[in-house]
Amino acid sequence: MKRLITKKYIRVTFQLTSPLSIGSGKNQNTDSDIMLDNSGKPFIPGSALAGVLREAVAETGRMDSKELDQYFGVVKINTEIGGKKDQLASESRIVFYDAVLLPGESFVISQRDGVALDEYKTAVPGAKFDMEIIEPGPRFETFLVQNVEEGEALDVLELLSACFLEGNVSFGAKTMRGMGEIRTEEILSREFDMTKADDVVEWVDFSIYDPWDRQKCTSISSAVQGRYKAYSTLCLALRLEGGISIRRYTTQVSNNRQAMPDYEQLTVNCDIPVIPGTSWAGAFRHHMSTLMGGSSETWEAVRDTYFGYVKGKEGTDKARSRISFSESKLIGGKSKVISRNAIDRFSGGAADTALFTEKTYYGGKTELVIRFRIPDTRAYEEDFLRLLSACVADLHGGYMAIGGLTAVGRGLFTVVEIDGERFDGSPEDLYKKLLAHLRENLKEIPENVAEARNE
Repeated sequence: MKRLITKKYIRVTFQLTSPLSIGSGKNQNTDSDIMLDNSGKPFIPGSALAGVLREAVAETGRMDSKELDQYFGVVKINTEIGGKKDQLASESRIVFYDAVLLPGESFVISQRDGVALDEYKTAVPGAKFDMEIIEPGPRFETFLVQNVEEGEALDVLELLSACFLEGNVSFGAKTMRGMGEIRTEEILSREFDMTKADDVVEWVDFSIYDPWDRQKCTSISSAVQGRYKAYSTLCLALRLEGGISIRRYTTQVSNNRQAMPDYEQLTVNCDIPVIPGTSWAGAFRHHMSTLMGGSSETWEAVRDTYFGYVKGKEGTDKARSRISFSESKLIGGKSKVISRNAIDRFSGGAADTALFTEKTYYGGKTELVIRFRIPDTRAYEEDFLRLLSACVADLHGGYMAIGGLTAVGRGLFTVVEIDGERFDGSPEDLYKKLLAHLRENLKEIPENVAEARNE
């Protein structure tokens, strides 16, 4: 057994910036209820942190599969030893604590509906589901511990800190569709030299749950950012031209006993309209399919490579999406309640029992963040970049719309900024500018990862 040299601790404080769905396996209220502790407060289990951070580290290329197994632990089933299913297991060298709410933090649990749509935007039978979410805003804290043995040089906690600071970490369900995103507020580091008697005495009296002495801590700043970049990120500032209709249905009754709208625009924190990442992903995927002719071999390869897939009996063959779309908050939009009626096309009069009311929003600005990783094969890189640029150009030109009621002018956006740079031009200009921009941004990704793997 190697000699223990150092014990390293980090305390990470972060804020939830998009809805979080950490399923408990229960379905009393929805198809997937939030995980709660014995006091009724939501938390993120340490096992979830370990899995997400292991994947984030792997994507940086800084650790190979052997090192990942060494530091994060592994359980393998080997059937070649004596013809039996023997388990080969090693314990994680990094200790992950649950992420819990900071003292005094409030939280709101609401419900989010989802449904799979076909190419005509019609619900797929049997594909309706709902889940509980934690609304954005609460702040959490968690702790990570590394035991450094004699001869070790790899600072895993610094690498994990960089993953937090880079924004490569999201928790829960649908993380590639804008959910579970966080903003890291602070990371404090504390070390104890186990070869020194004074440090050992201090370590014995140390408790991670007590307030940390900041004079003995190190603040891990943004200096580590950019050193472990694994994704290309595109940030688009958008202006809504007209209204938006991403529906949430309701049968509630207001306090004045008047019926609520039959459906309303999806919101978070009660009154902030949002465009979920699932809506962005579905629109981009469908429009790319249209541009490529729907069933061409090239499109199917690009689709499976970047958007992921679930195939085979009971979904046994599947791959995770390599492109993520953020959840976009609409700022400055004006709400409006509209009553509409279906018209009998023969008589020209109102159809019976076809009156309905909706609450929608008009105008405002939002931001869409698209993150993607080019596969190691890079076979369809250029096809994908061209398709992505064309979709954004068509969105800008009004040829691609988001949400429902797009046939009557809803869901139209104009691009006003690209990665903070003002844009005011035609869709053709946007396509050329964006394609060149994406190509330039991607140059650093393969070099960064390749250099890391060779170190």
